[in-house]
Amino acid sequence: MQIKILKEADKIIAAKRVEKDLEARNIEIMAAFRDEFKFCPVYFFFSNHSERIRQNKIDSVFVNNRLKIDYNIKPATENVLILDVGFIYFQAFSSSTEGIIVMDKQFNPLERPFPYYVRRSKPIPVLSKRMAEMVEELNHNLAKYYRKLKL
Repeated sequence: MQIKILKEADKIIAAKRVEKDLEARNIEIMAAFRDEFKFCPVYFFFSNHSERIRQNKIDSVFVNNRLKIDYNIKPATENVLILDVGFIYFQAFSSSTEGIIVMDKQFNPLERPFPYYVRRSKPIPVLSKRMAEMVEELNHNLAKYYRKLKL
């Protein structure tokens, strides 16, 4: 959305800079999941395809490691969780924090006892977790929860 607004305002250089930063962030997210997340298969899509995902119209929405739509990527199951990297809103506290949130396929945040989020922040802001650390923590939490359910 921000890129579109910048382009409409004829701020092409600023739009390209935001676009490049976003691409770098997306590549960092993909690399973190590729390297640290072993709990289940992971597929990536852009947020502008969220409505198609909600409607289970999943053809031509997933991207490859070069962030290009790949028509050959088709999940093997309809049992999916959606992960969003961004701000997590906590209604009980009327506050938000940066992190990863786990949602159902209608994009509704899951709830406890499911390990439904990982925060980026630590008590000292300069020690905030890197993307790979957040993904590793999420992987650990999901695996631990799954093992507990199987007992």
